Amino acid sequence: MAKNLLNKVCVFSFSLIILGLTSCLKKDDAIYPKTPTPVKTETTVDDIIKKDTSFNIFQQIGADTASKTKFYYDYDNLNINNIGRGWQGCPSIGIYKGRLYAAFMASGTGETPGGYIMVTTSEDMGETWTEFRMAIAYATPTGRTFDPLFWNDKYGALHLSWTGSEGFWDGSKGGAWSVRIKTVKDKLVITKPEFLFHGVMNTKPIPLEADSSQMLMPVEGWNVTGTTLSGYQVTPTLTDINGILLYKSGYNPATKQMLPPNKFAKVPTNFVRTFDEPSVVSLDANNMVCLSRSEVSGTVISRSTDGGNTWSTQSLFKDVGATAAGRVYFGRLKSGNLLLILNNSTSREKMTAFLSTDQGKTWPYKLLIDARMGSSYPDVIQNSTDDICMVYDWARGAPNGNIIFAKFNEQTLIKGGPISKTIISKLR
Repeated sequence: MAKNLLNKVCVFSFSLIILGLTSCLKKDDAIYPKTPTPVKTETTVDDIIKKDTSFNIFQQIGADTASKTKFYYDYDNLNINNIGRGWQGCPSIGIYKGRLYAAFMASGTGETPGGYIMVTTSEDMGETWTEFRMAIAYATPTGRTFDPLFWNDKYGALHLSWTGSEGFWDGSKGGAWSVRIKTVKDKLVITKPEFLFHGVMNTKPIPLEADSSQMLMPVEGWNVTGTTLSGYQVTPTLTDINGILLYKSGYNPATKQMLPPNKFAKVPTNFVRTFDEPSVVSLDANNMVCLSRSEVSGTVISRSTDGGNTWSTQSLFKDVGATAAGRVYFGRLKSGNLLLILNNSTSREKMTAFLSTDQGKTWPYKLLIDARMGSSYPDVIQNSTDDICMVYDWARGAPNGNIIFAKFNEQTLIKGGPISKTIISKLR
């Protein structure tokens, strides 16, 4: 019994020693240092972007509150805003992973409030097209979405941008918006719309710098100073966005997400104008050319020698002969040559492609695309085999209203043909 008592005393004494030692260690950080408390640092915008993957979520969005936009998918006989479809035009074309995408404006009788955008695709490089893949409409029947534009960023992602307006023109308060778009299991999916700027962009942006680390976006603010336009009540355009504006955007390298664009220059305008529809080409690190629309004089040209920061006074573009008041396509091909497509007439007819091999000094090669009156608004991309894939419209209103796809290459252009054509959509 005495032995058991001795054992209990020893255990008790040992426990006291351990307890005391632990207490000392807790009180003496030099002997038993604590785990350092993390220092709180300020969260930066880049940190938020790195953690925020919402821009990378592709889905079939039904409606977006910020852009006041509604989306419809894979529909038949959809009657948006109860205005039907008796008019269509102003197409754009894009490409992503071997699939072609086309978008164009549609409405009941012309460019009217309630107008919307239609999207279609081709799996066989333009031989056939699937209509009615997606439609983009304004949230209210009195508003409209217009001027769709497909473009690829530095990493190849396909973007679709447009302008939204409450009424025919709200002074660009609605602004321009953009989504990324692709096809997953034969379904069109998009990312959440992101705001770009107040204005309209209906010609493709161009990459800048040797590594394409920046994107230049040609933007227009319509010259609307009164309260009526095309017979509709409108809001005058604010002075600071009235004209040809140039924006730049870069990328977040961690996410490959485009950053919000910033305005950096304004091209002076000195011809009669309402819609500018500017196209910009970079000739080298310093020299740029801007072609835009004049309402009574056709295409006009301006030049920059300092990377687009300042621009010359506009003058008539006479290098290929007659031109019409309308949108042109002006861009650089993969070969490095320049491609220009426009109406080679003072009217919207004789849609013609021109090729320059000397940075636009001369345009020795041309190809007639469509001689008919009513052909207009070309847009172009190149596919993986360097074919020039083109869309344009003809006779916009009923009973015709064609959206047309044409395909050719540089050698075809130089030789003067032939051209492959397919009707993407026809009013019916």
